[in-house]
Amino acid sequence: MIESLESRHLLSAASFPNLLGDFSGQLFIVNQPGVETIDIRVDSQRKAHFSGTFVQTDGASGIIVGTLKKRNIVAIKYQSTNLVTNLKGKGTGLFHPSGDKFGAAFVLKIGKQKTPASFEVTRQIF
Repeated sequence: MIESLESRHLLSAASFPNLLGDFSGQLFIVNQPGVETIDIRVDSQRKAHFSGTFVQTDGASGIIVGTLKKRNIVAIKYQSTNLVTNLKGKGTGLFHPSGDKFGAAFVLKIGKQKTPASFEVTRQIF
């Protein structure tokens, strides 16, 4: 006797890790000496979409929004909120299935200048 296969509806409902919380890590900007620290607080998540704020060691701060996708891909967009020049950009990267780590490569845009950069952050446990 052959049993029929279950409907594929269960496979279409992806579960995503909980990214709510505080993350800290390193920010690498091409052609800038040293490495900066970046702190990200994810304070809202609805299914695959999350948002929060960031602060860098140079004092830049702003908002970050992201979308978790299949195969552990994360797409991010960010924009500064405290600088005279508008610092914004977008990029893609990876997130750890546990939700404890994520990072992205992106293009840093300051006015008309574009610079490659990347970051990687890990969940902070207090």
